[in-house]
Amino acid sequence: MIVMRTLVRLFAVLVSLAGSLVAADLTGIWMGEVPGRNGEKQDLAFRFQTVKGEVTGVMFGDEFDLPVQELRVEGARVSFSVTNVNFYDGKKVRTIYSGVLTGKTLELTKEQAKAADSGKPKEANPVIMLKRLG
Repeated sequence: MIVMRTLVRLFAVLVSLAGSLVAADLTGIWMGEVPGRNGEKQDLAFRFQTVKGEVTGVMFGDEFDLPVQELRVEGARVSFSVTNVNFYDGKKVRTIYSGVLTGKTLELTKEQAKAADSGKPKEANPVIMLKRLG
């Protein structure tokens, strides 16, 4: 009886590990909306593709597209960053996205990377829901 319980537990652990080792299929175009200035909604879209076994991505912009950097897919967990240049002062702004991929939905949060801690409490990051097109 003890051997049977041990085998069942071992099987459950192996199944859960196998599920987490399989990378989620991130390829495709993902679209959603984020809160913008003055409470208006702004479109947000990414395209991810696999080239020679490596997943790459791009964030679509109004005037130009920005490459996705530091892209990691670990099971259903996804994280990456996008660096933009502020139009007004020329400073680089790095935004870090992280979340979970479930089927045709990518749930992300975003956070501005800061060079130094400003001492201000962090605001809660709302969840961004993106849907895979097609």
